[in-house]
Amino acid sequence: MYEHGTERTAKNAAAYRLGMTMTEWACRSLLGLGQTHHLELGGPVPALSNTFKDPKRTLPDLWGRHEAEEVYWLIEAKGGSVGVGELRKGWAQLEAGSKILGSYKHRIVLVGASMRPGDDLFLTIDP
Repeated sequence: MYEHGTERTAKNAAAYRLGMTMTEWACRSLLGLGQTHHLELGGPVPALSNTFKDPKRTLPDLWGRHEAEEVYWLIEAKGGSVGVGELRKGWAQLEAGSKILGSYKHRIVLVGASMRPGDDLFLTIDP
């Protein structure tokens, strides 16, 4: 249904939902992260809020705070037909966000949820 009966905009919306849903599940259920937030709403450090809100920057999707580690996480979610090229873009987004946080203790996590024609759903988590 996804591959043959869906228009491009609906595929993009489904890919977004797939990536964000699987990322939330992986980070919270598998990796023990607490609540996640959209980075474009301001980010984890109030003093850097405007930098994270800048629409000209290509930054990660989400941030959270791992309370057990007392560390911020920057998280990029990729969904749809995710290959090496998309994952590289995700790493670039994470590196850009990491530069903004600078000396603030943090981790970066890339989650790719892919659904390609003829393949099963697969998930990659790169902390």
